Amino acid sequence: MKNLYERLGPDSGRAFETRSANERDYARIVHSAAFRRLQGKTQTLGVGESDFPRTRLTHSLEVSRVGVGIVHSLKKRLGKGDDGLGLPAVKHAEVTELMPSDQLMQSICLAHDIGHPPFGHGGEVALNFHMRHFGGFEGNGQTLRILSRLEAYTPQHGMNLTRRALLGVLKYPLPFSAVVNSSLWPEGGNLADHPIERMKPPKCYLDSEQDVVNWLLEPFSEQDRGYLQASQPISEFGHGKPLCKAFDTSIMELADDISYGVHDLEDAVSLGLVRRDDWRHTFDVQAQAAELPGWFDEPRLFGLFFGQPYERKEAIGEIVHRLMLGIQLSADERFEHVLLAHQAVLPAPERHLLRCLHGMVVRHVIGLPAVQMLEYKGQQMVSELFRVFAGDPRRFLPEALVRRHGEAASKTDALRVVCDHVASLSDDHAARLYQKLFLPKMGSAFDVM
Repeated sequence: MKNLYERLGPDSGRAFETRSANERDYARIVHSAAFRRLQGKTQTLGVGESDFPRTRLTHSLEVSRVGVGIVHSLKKRLGKGDDGLGLPAVKHAEVTELMPSDQLMQSICLAHDIGHPPFGHGGEVALNFHMRHFGGFEGNGQTLRILSRLEAYTPQHGMNLTRRALLGVLKYPLPFSAVVNSSLWPEGGNLADHPIERMKPPKCYLDSEQDVVNWLLEPFSEQDRGYLQASQPISEFGHGKPLCKAFDTSIMELADDISYGVHDLEDAVSLGLVRRDDWRHTFDVQAQAAELPGWFDEPRLFGLFFGQPYERKEAIGEIVHRLMLGIQLSADERFEHVLLAHQAVLPAPERHLLRCLHGMVVRHVIGLPAVQMLEYKGQQMVSELFRVFAGDPRRFLPEALVRRHGEAASKTDALRVVCDHVASLSDDHAARLYQKLFLPKMGSAFDVM
């Protein structure tokens, strides 16, 4: 396990350093500019619509707390020899030794959305449209790029995190080129001319980080690397999709799903977007009782959710807690390395409940025409900013990026510089740049860019 804590590049250790490798990773993430920018990036509802809904930053903080809660719960249950974990007792000691520290799980969870562009998935689609012939764009792939390449902590290796931390954020261990179905995308035209569903990127890392992923996977056997990079094949109507991930990543993904499903629903109920009838329609007891967890007391939780704010908090806390307690462990005997052989998973009833909660958020928040209009507007702003910056980079890019753009070895590398810049913007910064470029009487020569 020792080489899991190696770093991509040399690390200048400070004299009298008392922190562990995981504690240092945590500090680098929290103090990074990329992490701070999450406070200005959309989660579900646009930043600036209200000061109540979550942003990418507050969402990441909640994912971190849920992730650590899952780790604590699993450790306690492993220590007690809990038969409900779904793992043979002989495996308990092996998995106990494998469990991540609090600081490692916090680092993975806090960093998991750090590569998402302004205006959420609308911004992601816009950047992928412009980069579709030049390596694509995907938010999770950009996360790895920021952590290992872009963040200004080292000259070449980004934050220079440990191998295990980087592996933990690698949700999709296949490159863009291996899973993309480019026949879905048009050769030309404008982004506004095409349905957003067709322009979504595949789940992947970017080919520009192939060397980073090669280094990440060095400790694993050729057989393990092959299994880890298995994928659902490309189809006529869709991209391929990676099927496997590391153990730490599986915990982070569950924490993300729980936070998105439960906490974003709290925002929706508090703002009146999800109403009593919507909840009742979703949890039709006659149709769903057999599929929901036995602990899910729908009438009581309904009363709490639509009661006083403190009662809603009680319901939120109970659902999150019970979902965490329901998490089990699975083993895939094909893998040799313990970090790849085990996964944290939700049983079918809890998965169904989470799908119901997600579904309410999608139907009654994300799917609202007003929310879709905001996403579309953000998508078009990101698209226009990319077009302008790529068309005349010397005129519009910051000086340091003009230098990088000029040193690029290919058109792909040059466009990646533009893409990195636009992806780094907060929603507000992107909107102000757009206004300054396109709206009369907006902006000043003295605005901070």
